[in-house]
Amino acid sequence: MKRFFLFVLVLGVLAGQASAAMWELDLPTAQQFTNAAIMSGVGDTDILFFGSFLITPPNAYGVSPMRGLIGFQGTIKDGTGGDTLAAAQIDTGGTISGLSGTGYDGVTAFFANDNDDQWEFELFYAVGGTEYNSGFVGINGTVVGPPNTAYLTAPFAGILDLGGITEIGFRVRTNFGVDGASDTFHVSVVPVPGAILLGFLGLGAAGIKLRRFA
Repeated sequence: MKRFFLFVLVLGVLAGQASAAMWELDLPTAQQFTNAAIMSGVGDTDILFFGSFLITPPNAYGVSPMRGLIGFQGTIKDGTGGDTLAAAQIDTGGTISGLSGTGYDGVTAFFANDNDDQWEFELFYAVGGTEYNSGFVGINGTVVGPPNTAYLTAPFAGILDLGGITEIGFRVRTNFGVDGASDTFHVSVVPVPGAILLGFLGLGAAGIKLRRFA
């Protein structure tokens, strides 16, 4: 009986993941995020500098641990005039390869803030000249303790055909008018497979415990 319960539980987990019908940003696509630009507001003269780009483990920015498979490090300077917000956009530059498949409700992506400051992140993609995005989501950073990560989701209005995506990427933003705002970001995307494996190992451990008391 306990073994049957575990089997049903596993099926329930997998069915729950499949029912979301969201396409998750994968490594081959994230590796195409080689274009970066500052997003200045009206009257702003913000500047973006990249110290490193498309970082892969174990480089880990040379400072903080890296929690995703592909990392990005940059320095944003807030210019004079305009507002106190400064943001950068990182994307494929309009050239995407390898995306195919249909029947999705949108796009989701794993984000990890890999330094000790708070940054806001926004996932976005474009189809037929229309942008779909997750909106900006703040993720507190830390270099010790639990990783500060989140999944951002950008729903599609209809059934998404990945072949129709003309641009995909993300934005990173901070507010220099807030105390503690940083000018250097470390962000990584695409979860390490081991993190997913640990979830299944935990489920397996639960099964072993059930068997012990069967």
